Amino acid sequence: MPRCVTRGCVTEQRTLSQLVSSIFANAVGILCIYLNSKGLQYFSWREGLDMNKRREIISKAMADFLEIPGDLVLDIPKLTITGRDELYLENHKGIIEYSTVRMRINLSRGFLEIIGDNLEIQALMPDEMRVLGDINSIKFID
Repeated sequence: MPRCVTRGCVTEQRTLSQLVSSIFANAVGILCIYLNSKGLQYFSWREGLDMNKRREIISKAMADFLEIPGDLVLDIPKLTITGRDELYLENHKGIIEYSTVRMRINLSRGFLEIIGDNLEIQALMPDEMRVLGDINSIKFID
């Protein structure tokens, strides 16, 4: 393997894939130590968890470890409700159903159901929306 000299220290040159593998191995090691320090059981990759669940567990633990807000890393919805007549939703995945009495909004996991009267979408952006109206109930459905 080629060698390079940096500031008097001899280090090995690594390919990008070797570097990524090394970083991932170190991150998994740190993650396992962190999970153990929080009293959480270490999980095996071969326990039958599907890939999405594994990614969610790792992302949540890494966000917690690095103290990054979950809505940034995990793509989880963030709801801001003002009184009973205004709702602001971030990280949605589109509208499933829309009427003046019921809205169903797709999320990264499941959907959100809003029941009320005179519901209207005041602002709609690719991952944010603002809903106005008399909101009676809000349900998360998996």
